[in-house]
Amino acid sequence: MKADSTGGLRSELNVTPLVDVVLVLLIIFMVVTPLMRNRALELPRASAVEAVKQNPAPVTLTINADKTLLLGSEVLPREHLPAVMGRVIAANPDIAIHVKGDRRLKYKDVKSVLDDLHKAGARRLALAAAEQKEE
Repeated sequence: MKADSTGGLRSELNVTPLVDVVLVLLIIFMVVTPLMRNRALELPRASAVEAVKQNPAPVTLTINADKTLLLGSEVLPREHLPAVMGRVIAANPDIAIHVKGDRRLKYKDVKSVLDDLHKAGARRLALAAAEQKEE
């Protein structure tokens, strides 16, 4: 507070520290946000894993532990899944779709995605799994 020429007190807000804090928070969010999106996917383990080579290249649909969908490397909102996959399948009806579901997901979450893919017209679906190492 400062005294003005009339002898009264005048309060002024110093916004510099506030701006500094906001900029630091902005930088933190800019750095952390991409890291949250690219968390490692843990595939379920299977004793018999078979490598499949497809021509044309298959489409990969990833379901992360937080139930976000990735089509290739792009985020796909859940409500857009049937429409987008319907267009992909209409362009190439014989395309294979590889579904990578995180092992921490519940069965019903993966099943609902598979049901939507089936409704969109998918005929060739494959579930990805990591090879189980024998001990």
